[in-house]
Amino acid sequence: MAPQFLLPGADDIEADSVLALQTNPHFVAAFLAGVNAELASELRWRQYPLDGTATPIQQFWDRRGQGGGAAASPDIEGMASWDRADGLAGAFRGASATAQVVLLIRGGLLRHFPRTAVYMIRAADPDHLADERNAANVAYPIFSGALEPDIRFFGFPISTTDAAGGATGPGWFFALSEQPTETRFGPPPSDPRPPTQGAASAAEVAERTLRPPVRVIVHASTLLATEPVANGENS
Repeated sequence: MAPQFLLPGADDIEADSVLALQTNPHFVAAFLAGVNAELASELRWRQYPLDGTATPIQQFWDRRGQGGGAAASPDIEGMASWDRADGLAGAFRGASATAQVVLLIRGGLLRHFPRTAVYMIRAADPDHLADERNAANVAYPIFSGALEPDIRFFGFPISTTDAAGGATGPGWFFALSEQPTETRFGPPPSDPRPPTQGAASAAEVAERTLRPPVRVIVHASTLLATEPVANGENS
């Protein structure tokens, strides 16, 4: 209803660009506290038999369609367990307590290729990928969303510090990949002849014009600020 509060300044993001941001856990906890308080007030006013210790809404991010059990992972603990002395610091649950890296894409890329796979791969060093056959070296989004008309974002269970690398390790790469199981055809990039010239059959034309899937890989450090960002500025 109010996307300008989710990502202030979104209108200033240049077209056809990619950014790395981080979540703001304190904003998420404060938002959910307000939502739950207002919902409880409304239900009580309508004389709905509500458990006074219940927290009906515990997720902020849209985790539908994400793997790894993400859909069952609340962002906050039940509000009845919050300690006033801790403030919002004691509200978080699991990985949500840490600012997580978010990949934002603005432009027509995902409209033209809606089935593009977006994920992260651990770096073996700043220039090479770790072994992708090891599941621990690949991370998939735990939430995603869109800001119309042309912004998509994907959140990962990795902190911005770990993603950028440095003292904590070699970091992670972002990967955008065409689906490897889908066939795609196009003119031979280095052959000026028409695809049908000299071909003995349709199968030979198909073989000549079959294009392998494309994958783009970018290290997170190239998209993240080199100086620490104050909590809440990238949210």
